[in-house]
Amino acid sequence: MKKLQKSLLGALGVAALAAVGIVGTKSTPAQAQVLPLPSPAAYVSNLDLECYRPGNTTPPLVNSLTINHLNPVLRELGIDRQKITVGALQEVCVPVTKNEKVPPALPLRYLSYTDLACYRAQSQQQINVPLNLTHLNPVLRDMGIGDAQVVTGSLEQLCTPVEKRGAEVPNAVKRLVRHVDVACYRIQAPPEDISLRLDHQNPLLRTYPQHKVRATEARQLCLPVAKDNAYPPDEILKIVQWVDLEKFAIETSSGATPLNLVLTHLNPRFQNAQPFVTYLPRPTSLMVPVAKNWRFPPQ
Repeated sequence: MKKLQKSLLGALGVAALAAVGIVGTKSTPAQAQVLPLPSPAAYVSNLDLECYRPGNTTPPLVNSLTINHLNPVLRELGIDRQKITVGALQEVCVPVTKNEKVPPALPLRYLSYTDLACYRAQSQQQINVPLNLTHLNPVLRDMGIGDAQVVTGSLEQLCTPVEKRGAEVPNAVKRLVRHVDVACYRIQAPPEDISLRLDHQNPLLRTYPQHKVRATEARQLCLPVAKDNAYPPDEILKIVQWVDLEKFAIETSSGATPLNLVLTHLNPRFQNAQPFVTYLPRPTSLMVPVAKNWRFPPQ
């Protein structure tokens, strides 16, 4: 089984890399400084992630840690840190675009490598706060999806960045995406019925077919965090502190292709974690970018 997965991943990786031409190559530290960073608005407003529940069991990375909230709205409300416990892997989220609207080239270079592994998480500390959520993604804004009033509930997940074997993240891109960590909280919001066409953006998955989904219930709000007081560099913090994602349950009307992936953790806190294999049968949720309390990412 492992040999079959490895062969499949290798074949997919070669095909995908050939299709896009620019990816999968390692850059030197000097080259990593050549690619400019996108603005917070350009990156965050186009960050859409489709999440799959794994068909196999993956143990937790750590038993406990402290998360440090980064978003200015929460920090101004006095919400700084939480002690949490971490459980098993629950979802793997991969970058997609909606309704064939592709972001500009610079943010897309970073967005296409933003993959998250989401682990079950709990905390005895609560941050119950009322928030107004405004959609940032151009597709949803053009569809007239309005604001939602929500209250954050209990902590449910910690999501941390990973890379896929066969589409390793270039160093120029890694300096940003390795710091995209979010903590996801239960929310209740009015039901939606949003029909979308999704295309994969990660180089390894771009050859997979477009598929249709219907977004229904908003279940979580995922907020940007650092871990154990290890904050990103200032130029990166200015971007990732605005990564707020509302997670919707989705129904798939067309048969989505199952994914077999070998994943490696990128965040410095987990840089010694071993790569792991995961099987992802079908997508179950969609993360879309939002702003809180009318505070928007800088252009």
